[in-house]
Amino acid sequence: KPHGLWFPVDVSTSAQCTLGGMAGNNSCGSRSIAYGNMVHNVVAIDALLADGTGARFGPEAAMDGAPARVRALCESLRAIGARERDEIAIRVPRVLRRVGGYNLDVFHPMSERPYTADGSVNYAHLLVGSEGTLAWTRAITLALAPLPTHRTLGVVNFPTLYRAMECARHIVGLAPSAVELVDRTMIDLARGNPAFRPVIEAALIGRPGAILLTEFTGDDGQAPRRRLADLVALMGDLGLPGSVVPMTDAGAQKALWDVRKAGLNIMMSMKGDGKPVSFIEDCAVPLPHLAEYVERLTAVFAKHGTRGTWYAHASVGTLHVRPILDMRRGDAAKMRSIAEEASALVRAFKGAYSGEHGDGLVRSEWVSWQFGPRLTAAFERVKDLFDPDGLMRLYKEAGARYFTA
Repeated sequence: KPHGLWFPVDVSTSAQCTLGGMAGNNSCGSRSIAYGNMVHNVVAIDALLADGTGARFGPEAAMDGAPARVRALCESLRAIGARERDEIAIRVPRVLRRVGGYNLDVFHPMSERPYTADGSVNYAHLLVGSEGTLAWTRAITLALAPLPTHRTLGVVNFPTLYRAMECARHIVGLAPSAVELVDRTMIDLARGNPAFRPVIEAALIGRPGAILLTEFTGDDGQAPRRRLADLVALMGDLGLPGSVVPMTDAGAQKALWDVRKAGLNIMMSMKGDGKPVSFIEDCAVPLPHLAEYVERLTAVFAKHGTRGTWYAHASVGTLHVRPILDMRRGDAAKMRSIAEEASALVRAFKGAYSGEHGDGLVRSEWVSWQFGPRLTAAFERVKDLFDPDGLMRLYKEAGARYFTA
C-alpha cells in the first residue's frame, strides 16, 4: 500500500489464506472480473519436483536454462498440448471460473481471459491449480496491480433472485470491478446479527429478494461516479427505477464489503437442524445462462424438499450455492441426487463443475465427466511426467486420511 500497489486476487478468506494455498487451488476472489484469477497474476514459481529437482517455472523463453530433467518435462508437456489441441477446444469450458483438472489450455487458451497478455506459454500456469499433486512450491513471483484511487459502490435491490441473475450480464457491460450477490436468506441472517444489522439495512430498499453489490473503480475520482450514474440509468431501462442505493463513502463501502466477506459465517449461523452444505458450491456457467441455471437448480432443490442459499460472484457466473440439508437424518441420499442433477445442468449450459474451489477428493470423480476420456488421460500423463512414482499422490492421500480421521 505505501507503494500504491496491491495483490488483486481479493479472496474472502484473505485474513487466513496463504499465497501457496491460493496458487494450489487457483483462487479467484471478488474482483476477478477486473483482475483475473490467481493464475493470471502469477509470473513464476520456484518449485521442487518429487525427485528433488529444483527449477524456476515461468515463461517458455526462460526455460532454456532449466535442468535437463525440466527441459525434457516441458518438451513432453508441449507435445501433449499439441496432440490434444482439438480436444481442448471442444472440452475446456469457456468461462473465467474453471479450476478442474490441469491447465493444459495454457498451450491453446480457451478462457474468456488468456493466461498471458500476449498468449505466450508460461509453465508456472500449469502448476497453479494443481492442488499439490505436481510439485512443491518454494517461492512465487506475483504480478501486482496499481491500487485503485477511487471507488464507488451501487447496491442494486431486486424483487427476486431470478431477476438479479437476469440483470447481472447487463450490469457487467458497465465494466465494474465486482458484482457480488447477497440473497434473501443472507440478508435476513445479517439483519438478525446486531453487528451487521445497521450496515445491511443501509443498503436495502424495502424487502428485496436479492441485492447485487456493484463496484466501480478508477484513478479519476469522477469516472467511478459517472459509471455509478450509468448503473442507475441502466436499472431504469431494465424496468427497475429507484432500485440502486449509491455508496460513495469509503467507510460505508468497507463495512458492507465486510458483511459480504463474512457470508459463509453468516450462512452457517442459520438455526435449526438443516444447514447449508457445500458440495456444488462453486459451479460456474456462462452469464447468459445464469438466471436459467438458478431457476432450474432451485426447482431441483424443491423437488428434494429443500431450498438453497446463494451468494458471491454474479459477475462471472459463479454462485456459492448450498442446499440446506440435515446430514444427521438421512439427507446424504438427497445430497448425491442433487449433485448428479446439478452436474447435468452445468453440462447443458457448457459450464464448469469446479469453478473456484478445485476438484479435491470430493469431486475427482467428476473430472472425466467434465473433460472426457482423452483429456482425462492427458491429465494422467501430465501427472506421470511430474511425479512418475506417484509419491505426491500418496502423500496427499495420506494427509487427507489423517485430517479426515
